[in-house]
Amino acid sequence: MPEPLVCPKCGEAGTWRAQFKFGALDLDEYEVGQRLNWDYTWDVEGERGHHRVLAQGVLDGCPHCHAHDFEGLWDLVVIENSR
Repeated sequence: MPEPLVCPKCGEAGTWRAQFKFGALDLDEYEVGQRLNWDYTWDVEGERGHHRVLAQGVLDGCPHCHAHDFEGLWDLVVIENSR
């Protein structure tokens, strides 16, 4: 995630990761601004070529207290220029 988020359990701010399914599904880790991988041809979610895509993602959990059950807290991952 591009900006620090505050944990609803412990109150600490930190950099979190979000998991989403769009592009090649081979467990790549992306940095903000990096292009999606489409080369994993046998297991791909979605289609390339869209300017902006909203994908449902789940937060990995707090980097401080490791809490991860936030009563269904989901985040929308915005994917831009996914060519």
